[in-house]
Amino acid sequence: MSHMGNLLRGLLAASIGAGLLLDARAAEYTVYNTIQFTNAIFVAATNGENDTVNMVAGYYLLTADPIFDSSEPYSLHIRNRYGTVVLDGDGGCRALYIYSRANDTNARVRLEGVTCRDGFVNNSTGACAFMACGRSVSSSA
Repeated sequence: MSHMGNLLRGLLAASIGAGLLLDARAAEYTVYNTIQFTNAIFVAATNGENDTVNMVAGYYLLTADPIFDSSEPYSLHIRNRYGTVVLDGDGGCRALYIYSRANDTNARVRLEGVTCRDGFVNNSTGACAFMACGRSVSSSA
């Protein structure tokens, strides 16, 4: 192959490796505890990618609202992948707070196989799980 062909192939490989030619970017997190979960959804809100948070079986006791606050046109999928998952607000905070200002058909929120319980909030906006979205929201047991 010619020198020019090798150069073009190298540039193509470098562009793909850097994600420059790929439109469908995604981040996936596997979390084992409350701190990892709250960090994962915080990062997911601003990382410019579709996000999946895989929750390992467990009891996630929360002391502050886990907040996903985003205006990005990307999806968020929080799913139970490894057994029973419970987000517990312990009567002191929401178990889950999702606020999205994105109004884009690709920007979906999906909560799959996660139980939210014992949430608390001082106002009228969802004690256990609050989702205000300009996007599609779905959940499944």
